[in-house]
Amino acid sequence: MIFRLVLVTSWLVITVSCDDYEIQSSYYTDYNAAVADGAILRGWLPRWFPESATSIIETHDIDTNQVVFSFTPSENWSPKEITLRADAQDASRPRLRVEDWPRAIEKSQGVLKCGEFYLVQMNKTVFAWN
Repeated sequence: MIFRLVLVTSWLVITVSCDDYEIQSSYYTDYNAAVADGAILRGWLPRWFPESATSIIETHDIDTNQVVFSFTPSENWSPKEITLRADAQDASRPRLRVEDWPRAIEKSQGVLKCGEFYLVQMNKTVFAWN
């Protein structure tokens, strides 16, 4: 009985640890730091990511390829690849949960579709997710 309890406990610890490993977050002071770390090359940040971006926070799940990121753009920045305003139903809160993600995004108007990402700008920060 004790052996079985130890086995089940060990399995739970390993399972929870593996889940945490699959979700990784990075902070970059600017675009050059993100490029140097390979975030764009690996696909965690899109090719259209602005060179003027600062205060970049990126979180991804390596198992599902879900990505959530935020950054501060330059004053006159606008995404080049916008295809349409996203349907509010499609642009619901990202499946990848991030603690610092604003709750207001769920009800925000003006969500844009840019390539495979949804974007919304709130105050001086752009939030994006796939």
